[in-house]
Amino acid sequence: MTGRCSAHAVPMERMQGRGNSRAERSSRGETDAAALVREMQEELGVVVAVEELLGTVDHDYPEYHMNMRLYLCRLAAGEPQLRVHSEGRWLGRADLYSVPWFAADMDLIRRIEPRLR
Repeated sequence: MTGRCSAHAVPMERMQGRGNSRAERSSRGETDAAALVREMQEELGVVVAVEELLGTVDHDYPEYHMNMRLYLCRLAAGEPQLRVHSEGRWLGRADLYSVPWFAADMDLIRRIEPRLR
């Protein structure tokens, strides 16, 4: 494990109508882990190995409901490319809180913090 996490921002205007619901993935027979591997390839140009589910969050925003899962992954191939994201960087423990995380993200951020160096 490298002890870093990859953080990427998507502009809010690009979030409208974006994403696949769990129901859509299930109807195609795609697991959450398989969807994560596919989306990392499509959106960042990297291959990851999904290792562990660290937690989930359900949160209601005024515009939509979010169900987010945090998986521990290992970078298997490639370096992240910003295909749909406006910015991205690797974070370690020292700079984990330098990102303006949403309040709904904070429980998952605290779960990953001890795994970073």
